[in-house]
Amino acid sequence: TRQMQDKATVRDRLARMAGCDPSELIITRNTTESLDTVISGFEWEPGDEAVMAVHDYPHMLAQFRLMARRHGMVDRLVTVPLDPGSDEEVVQVYADAITPRTRAILVVHTMGKPCAMDPILELAKARAIPVIEDAAQAIVGELKGIKSVMKPVEAAGAALDDARVLWDMAEEMDDQES
Repeated sequence: TRQMQDKATVRDRLARMAGCDPSELIITRNTTESLDTVISGFEWEPGDEAVMAVHDYPHMLAQFRLMARRHGMVDRLVTVPLDPGSDEEVVQVYADAITPRTRAILVVHTMGKPCAMDPILELAKARAIPVIEDAAQAIVGELKGIKSVMKPVEAAGAALDDARVLWDMAEEMDDQES
């Protein structure tokens, strides 16, 4: 059908934008659904831990609570200062929460402040811990010269047709390539 062809075309164009193979990309209805898929995709074992901030997006915290009930994993909630004196102060909060049982770290950019991702990623990489970054407000944004696939969108109460937005972005990309 036309709808399936359009979805495949958008998926292929988004994969090019993201620099990945289309088979590595899925399109979900929203960031919450995407992060739910990632969080529930871990093979949690009893006693495994995930580190997250108390002010993370409530639905993500709820998804981790669900994983704790289902699999016996442990949610390690940390209190990240909302107005930290330095990035190191935030990183130290996450570092102090990591144990040998830590299997994931959830990081969110909130209150208009981006989280210090580089040092958190270094900390996690040294311990082979995956980092789940909730970057819901970062569509085609740029940080340190690196572009993400999405750009911020303000809806002010209006419903957005995500497929239309993605299609428009893909068409813009095609125009730039020609």
